[in-house]
Amino acid sequence: MTVSDAHALVELLRRPGIEPLELSRRLGLSKSAVSRLLSRLKKRGQIRQQKSKADGRALNLHLTEKGERTAGMIDRESLKTFGRIASRLPRDTVELLERHLPLLIRALPKSRADLDTDVVRVEHNHRSKE
Repeated sequence: MTVSDAHALVELLRRPGIEPLELSRRLGLSKSAVSRLLSRLKKRGQIRQQKSKADGRALNLHLTEKGERTAGMIDRESLKTFGRIASRLPRDTVELLERHLPLLIRALPKSRADLDTDVVRVEHNHRSKE
């Protein structure tokens, strides 16, 4: 299982019924990469696709029981890992991270395309100063 597969399963655990395009945005992957990822997860019996009740052309993604078990395990292990890391830091540092990390996450690009645009902008600004 790839890191992207694991991330997708946890996203589906937290957002049942999400559409593939929104999953693509949340993972920062192209539509074609998400399509391949979803094919792998479906082949392993971890997800199912269902036509949207609101728009019959759209698909909603759901975890199967197997997918829920796997996603739950990944989520729990991630929390344990973060807990172990946090336990090695001074309490005031952990409190600072808890307060400011959500701000940093919201400031991150929403997709790889946004990230690429930001990189081009930084390179352009850097060249302009030379």
